[in-house]
Amino acid sequence: MGRKDSAELALTTLQKLEPSTSKVNMRMTEMEEALSKAEFCQNPWNPSCESSEIELYIMHEGVKVPICRSCWQEIALSDLEW
Repeated sequence: MGRKDSAELALTTLQKLEPSTSKVNMRMTEMEEALSKAEFCQNPWNPSCESSEIELYIMHEGVKVPICRSCWQEIALSDLEW
């Protein structure tokens, strides 16, 4: 197989892959958009929590704050006031 044949084969392969790559890129963009819209725990007493398993919302300093199941269990057992 000569250089010309190899180049043509490579070009043909890339052309076949292009539609699949476009679909993958589109799906990744959709997933990134969904993730950016996803809600995560914003527990003011545990700022490192990033759980998306929201149990409820509390009002904290006049702002509606999503709280995950795990953090809510800790808050419910404590004597915190908000």
